[in-house]
Amino acid sequence: MTSAARPGEARPGTARPAPAWQGKARGDWPASEADLQRAVVELAGYCGWKCLHVRRSLGRKRQWQTTTSIAGWPDLLLWRPGRIVAAELKSDTGRVTPEQDAVLASLEAAGVEVHVWRPADFDAIAASLNTRAAPAPAPLSGP
Repeated sequence: MTSAARPGEARPGTARPAPAWQGKARGDWPASEADLQRAVVELAGYCGWKCLHVRRSLGRKRQWQTTTSIAGWPDLLLWRPGRIVAAELKSDTGRVTPEQDAVLASLEAAGVEVHVWRPADFDAIAASLNTRAAPAPAPLSGP
């Protein structure tokens, strides 16, 4: 029985394919949210992450919706030993909805590393996914 390779993953017994983003000039990296998602999923697979993406579908009144039981659930949930990342993906001008903001805050309170990633952040995304440990938290301000 043969198994199909997922993006960023080679079939058993074959060499891993070069990622689509590798070797491209910065201006050729993902531009839209959909492009960013494809690039992040591919990069995550290449770096050994497992990835959950809840796909959008056409719902009632022929409007796009994501079918989860939680409104505002992030676009990607990535994990590997010792680290879980929830990422909301936005275009460079996209806005986080109040529902998305609330879910990200809830996940962060539960100890999940959360991010809002945009195409302009791809260098930082790549560095983060290539890092074994979670980035150090920002120092808390105040007394």
